[in-house]
Amino acid sequence: MKQLTIATRLSLLIGLMSLLLASVGGLGLWGLHSSQEGLRTIYEDRTVPLKQLEIIATLQLKNQLLLSEALRLPAPAERKPLVQLVEKNTAVIGQTWTAYMATYLTPQEAQLASTFADQRARYLQEALKPALKALESEDTTSADRLMKEQVIPMHAKGQKTLEDLLQLQLDVAMEEFKSASVRYQRILWSSLSSVL
Repeated sequence: MKQLTIATRLSLLIGLMSLLLASVGGLGLWGLHSSQEGLRTIYEDRTVPLKQLEIIATLQLKNQLLLSEALRLPAPAERKPLVQLVEKNTAVIGQTWTAYMATYLTPQEAQLASTFADQRARYLQEALKPALKALESEDTTSADRLMKEQVIPMHAKGQKTLEDLLQLQLDVAMEEFKSASVRYQRILWSSLSSVL
């Protein structure tokens, strides 16, 4: 080292410092990218689906309440707008479910989603549509029986699965937050050690 000129020594020192600076900068950029990706997945894969599932749960509950209200009304003309609103809500639920299924699903989430899809298909075919048909044909006795024997119990099962899906969104978002916190600590300590 004594044989090197001052200019060579300064060049080596500047080169080493530049390498350390580039390493710390690269580490910082990687950390920023990781944080951005974590935020993206929390928004696109957890927050948006959380809202979609909440819309589905709310509209399904509204449909059940609308059916109950329609059963209490004496005149078919009074029931018709409620039946139409149930049909409209059912269409919105279908569109919202399709949009939800297009998001990224974890394996556990895909399993729960498959369960809910099966429950919803059965609910529509065996409970909701027959009850609506009975109401439209003014067979309130059958509609009331379907409400008690099919609509309410099947809705409860589907609602439980939706609640599990909603909770899963929160759990996965929390895991992503914990991963981001661990990444932050690693980057912080790596940067500090590089600077020192």
